[in-house]
Amino acid sequence: MYSQFFNNEASANIRSLLSKEVCEVLLKIGCFADKKSLRVFAVGGFVRDLILNKANFDIDIVVEGDAKSFVTELASEFNAEFKIFDRFHTAKIYSEKINFDFSSSRKETYKCPGALPEVTFSNIYDDLFRRDFTINAMALSLNSDNLFKIVDYFGGIKDLEASVIKVMHKKSFEDDPTRLYRALRFAHRFGFKLEEETNYLFKQAIKDKRVSSLSVKRIASEISKIFKEDMPETIIEELTKNKMLKHFAHNVRIPPLEPLGVEDILSADLEAIYWIYFLSQMPPTFKSETIDQLGLPHSSRVKVLDGLDAFKKIPAALEELTCHDHIKLYYLLKKHCIEGLLALSYFKLNKTNSEKIIYYLKNLRLIAPVINGKDLIDCNIPAGQHIKNILNYITELRLENKSLSKLEELEIAKQLYANIQHKNPS
Repeated sequence: MYSQFFNNEASANIRSLLSKEVCEVLLKIGCFADKKSLRVFAVGGFVRDLILNKANFDIDIVVEGDAKSFVTELASEFNAEFKIFDRFHTAKIYSEKINFDFSSSRKETYKCPGALPEVTFSNIYDDLFRRDFTINAMALSLNSDNLFKIVDYFGGIKDLEASVIKVMHKKSFEDDPTRLYRALRFAHRFGFKLEEETNYLFKQAIKDKRVSSLSVKRIASEISKIFKEDMPETIIEELTKNKMLKHFAHNVRIPPLEPLGVEDILSADLEAIYWIYFLSQMPPTFKSETIDQLGLPHSSRVKVLDGLDAFKKIPAALEELTCHDHIKLYYLLKKHCIEGLLALSYFKLNKTNSEKIIYYLKNLRLIAPVINGKDLIDCNIPAGQHIKNILNYITELRLENKSLSKLEELEIAKQLYANIQHKNPS
């Protein structure tokens, strides 16, 4: 099916699959490369997903030449923001909806199994050959003389048709054991199976304990990508079965998520939610000694640490409350991030206590006074701890279902401050 559609006359077919915005940008990149006499290609997952007719707005571009200088000039032409990563000879151009990552075509060699590769500049063939699987080793030419022609040296289209994940060569898993994780992730995502020899090489790599050469950070990076997939619990189960969770507990099981009815009103970091539960299953020594090695972004790390704290403190306290205890429920839960509360509801709490958290998230979380500290200062109430106390008192009135206008809140605030002055005359 795919091979008939993406033949040598497939430029029009490709164009029909591209969004207008993506098509226009790729044409501009190709035109600019023509002026510089450079060969340029879209590569990897973008090409795979294009063939599968799946949306992908993370576009990798390979330049047969110096990608850094190419991007510097291209960004000026586009009037776009960009960033150069000197260490990796890569660059990024920032677009409103689309991420473009640029790199020079390169060849990789591995000094020893599991090591990071040594990189030398090369051509598009070597750049595609260094990739993990044939379905990710295709390119789309952007130059005008071969516009939108598929470059498929290694049978990626054929393997897409066969619904198989196939490594590029026999030493693939030995060179880079993180490909073991990616093989399971892509097989799960697309409903594919490992090609026969690839499956043999996978089992041999597990038997030879290739995973043992990987650091916590490299494994955690692969687990983070797994947490972004639909139903990641099935992949985690495969990792457990194949003893691929080195540095982590060996028998972690993640239950499937049951919708809580708040997903559409919250913008939560699902990856952080999975990490909170995943790490809650680890020995305490792991969480204190190793969490900094996971390489999580700072914002995710803060959420995960807060979530782990919530796992310790909230369940017992919730037992003492009902959904009618608005004020106590509010103060117990408001100090914790949404991700920690959702992780508790998904994975830890019984139905009764989970409903208390859902009630808070739906009805109490956003309750706050209309007035703020500036309003109080404008009313000649000086700054100090009493401002926080006044605002908390008004919040509690609202939690008790009192409906107050801004004017009414200001009057209450003035009276409260007058009472404070009366009790503590200067």
